[in-house]
Amino acid sequence: MLVHGTKRWLLFPPNRATYSTVPIFDYLRDNYTVDIAARKPIEFLQHAGEIVILPAWYAHATVCVGDCMALSRVLENSLFDSV
Repeated sequence: MLVHGTKRWLLFPPNRATYSTVPIFDYLRDNYTVDIAARKPIEFLQHAGEIVILPAWYAHATVCVGDCMALSRVLENSLFDSV
């Protein structure tokens, strides 16, 4: 849940997901027009008070748009396997 501010999300379905240890700002600066655009992520803005539930196995990247504060939790429940 985003408590304060706005956060930009990039979601990559499992068949287009990769994992990286490169800081997100460096990755976006160096790869956005070629790598990320070719993989066509789902992009959206999350605003204060909104909750995001990620589908299983989706990769994601987030960038705070200005100051932001969020709370997160990993849910491991069979209820979410069918969502």
